[in-house]
Amino acid sequence: MVIPHGSSVYSYHLQTAFAACPVAEFLNQDPDSAKIVPYFGAMLEGEPLPENGSVVLDAAKSGFGVTLVREGLRRPYERPAEESEANAAQNRNGLPDPPLGFGFY
Repeated sequence: MVIPHGSSVYSYHLQTAFAACPVAEFLNQDPDSAKIVPYFGAMLEGEPLPENGSVVLDAAKSGFGVTLVREGLRRPYERPAEESEANAAQNRNGLPDPPLGFGFY
């Protein structure tokens, strides 16, 4: 039996796919533990929450079934536009060759 620690929308999919994961751990994020609140707060739209001891995933939703709420997002640090563009280019074109002597990043 496997019980992923700190389950959320990302581990629920694993748990529904494998019989060896029959139980999910839910970490209650409410400061008073008085109500069930989303693990990721307001950052994700559509995050499934436990009801009566179960989590039901919507098979009609693609991917993990959640949407990132972009309003209010900010970088934790400043990043020059040139660095952002270089990173975006790498994402579009694949990673460059690794530095000499290393086979991984």
